[in-house]
Amino acid sequence: MNNQESTTKEVFDTLDNSSNRAVSFIENKSKTLANSFFIIVLVFAAVYFYNRYYSQPQSEKAANELFFPMDYFNKQQYEIALNGDGQYYGLLDLAAEYSGSNIADIALFYAGLSYANMDKLPEAITTLKKVNSEDVDLMASTYSKIGDYLAEGDDYTASLDHYEKALELSKDIHARSILLYKAASTSMMLKQNDKALRYFSEYVEEFPNNPLAEDAKKLKEQLEWSAKA
Repeated sequence: MNNQESTTKEVFDTLDNSSNRAVSFIENKSKTLANSFFIIVLVFAAVYFYNRYYSQPQSEKAANELFFPMDYFNKQQYEIALNGDGQYYGLLDLAAEYSGSNIADIALFYAGLSYANMDKLPEAITTLKKVNSEDVDLMASTYSKIGDYLAEGDDYTASLDHYEKALELSKDIHARSILLYKAASTSMMLKQNDKALRYFSEYVEEFPNNPLAEDAKKLKEQLEWSAKA
């Protein structure tokens, strides 16, 4: 591995300081556990994206150009990551330059996260909705992040819709556990108790040893008791 690849891997491995937004609407105890677990999911995703898009052959020019805004993203210099530094392209430039490619979709994904880290949630959501990749894991991550940001704006109906889209696509067991819990919690907030019960039941059955399993079990029992009342 050359120096550039090594540095790029470090960027991806340490990528997501925005992950603490993950489950802001869940009860306090559950939120702390879920945020910690979601960081693990995002690190896993970072490794995946590195292996998928940097270990395999790519346009050297495009990969080189993506390296620089990702470096600024990792340094939390989100404005420069988005728009460039005057010498190198920013994420938005790359998304336009390589429209329709894997590089463009990755650039749009991190542009969305950059906007979110700048507390520009409408721009974050709009940008993430432009991601249109054939890669199901990237799309699942995109739908999940859109769901998170919609939840921050209290649009729980749309948030749930995006969590469910992510669930349909996600192949990663760790991501699925978090998505199930978020979908269940959001359904419960929307008083869609039948759906909440189904998601909590799936969570307890599939992930009995996960940190949130005990909370999920208690909420499942409450919903079952409520349905009988």
